[in-house]
Amino acid sequence: MTLRTTAVSLAGVVALLGLCLAQTPPRPRPAAPANASPEEMVIKEAIAGYTAAFNKGDAAGVAAFWAEDAEYHADDGTAARGRAAVAERFKSLFADNKGLTLAVTATSVKVLGPSVALVEGTARVTDPKAGADESPFESVWIKGADGRWLIGRLRDLSATDDQETNFDRLKELEWLVGEWANEAAAIGVTLSCRWDKNRNFLVHDQTVTVGGKDAVTVTKYIGWDPAEGRIRSWVFDSEGGFGSGVWSRAGNEWTEEVEFRNRVGADGSARNLWRFGDDTHFEWKAVDREVDGQPVADAAVKFVRKASK
Repeated sequence: MTLRTTAVSLAGVVALLGLCLAQTPPRPRPAAPANASPEEMVIKEAIAGYTAAFNKGDAAGVAAFWAEDAEYHADDGTAARGRAAVAERFKSLFADNKGLTLAVTATSVKVLGPSVALVEGTARVTDPKAGADESPFESVWIKGADGRWLIGRLRDLSATDDQETNFDRLKELEWLVGEWANEAAAIGVTLSCRWDKNRNFLVHDQTVTVGGKDAVTVTKYIGWDPAEGRIRSWVFDSEGGFGSGVWSRAGNEWTEEVEFRNRVGADGSARNLWRFGDDTHFEWKAVDREVDGQPVADAAVKFVRKASK
């Protein structure tokens, strides 16, 4: 096993986990860029804090800053799911590679909502015997009820990532493909999801029925944005409204931050939550909704898969 598949494949992970590290002594606060938000600064402080913790070889300290259901995807194709698996991975890494040191550059810190942030950058790991290597990474942070930011999902990138297809990028959402309906009877909602011809996009056709009549239909395309390195969506409704969203993942829940304009020109936003249950059902919620600055009530639908004809 090479340095890249042991140390560097974990470099992106360990660079991001130092938030609220109690055993780390206080350090000078980094200078804030003029346009940096307070949450962005907290995340950058976490990066600096974890660098020190990593250099101590503290596997337990590393794992403490992952969500319970977090996922880590290494650039060698292996994955660790859950905090316990992450702890074991770091324990092995530190045991097999003594004296590793870490340096991290966060090239992008984007706070997408009250509890979701996207962090991208590069991590340089130096082994006293094998030398240094550098690896890019992308990660999703989630903010818990206690105010702490934890890693929900992290993926190491490599020079071969540009060979991946859009299908590869979107396959994590393939569980949506099929025919779905809500469990409630008062207002009917059906959702049909399919791949487009070349498997570059997932296509949703969603219909809301009131009193047995179709009230509105919505078509959504979900695709990969290579410039921003993340999943995006574009939505159009039968009344003439349109919008777009950016996606992030934390365990078995995907967050879609949406901005839209309705048929009369009013602007709005919402945070859609897609929680996978199993192959037979999932839950969808729309929260933090507003139109022209006015709050709109949350919405929730429980979908079940239709039986195949």
